[in-house]
Amino acid sequence: SYKIINYLVQGTAGEIVKERMICIGKFLRPYKSKMLIQIHDELLIEIDNSEEFLVPKIIDMMKDNSVGIPMNVDVKKCIGSWGGKAEYELKVT
Repeated sequence: SYKIINYLVQGTAGEIVKERMICIGKFLRPYKSKMLIQIHDELLIEIDNSEEFLVPKIIDMMKDNSVGIPMNVDVKKCIGSWGGKAEYELKVT
C-alpha cells in the first residue's frame, strides 16, 4: 500500500518539475543563463554573473504550478563544482 502513495507523490513531483523545466527553458531563451540538467527534483541552472536578477524570477516560476500544490524552493550557489555548494543569499533591491 505504501508503494501506491509513494508513486503518486513522486509521480506528481516529477510532473511538476517537468512542467517547470519547460516554462523556465522558454523564459531563459533570450538570456545568457541556461538550464543545464534535471537531477531528480532539482534543476541545475547556470546563471551568468550579469543576470543574477533572474534568480528571484526563477524561484517564483518554480513555486507556481498548474496543479496548485505549494512548492518550497531552495537555492544553492556552486562555484567550480558541487563540492563548493553553499546557500544562496537573495539580494533585495
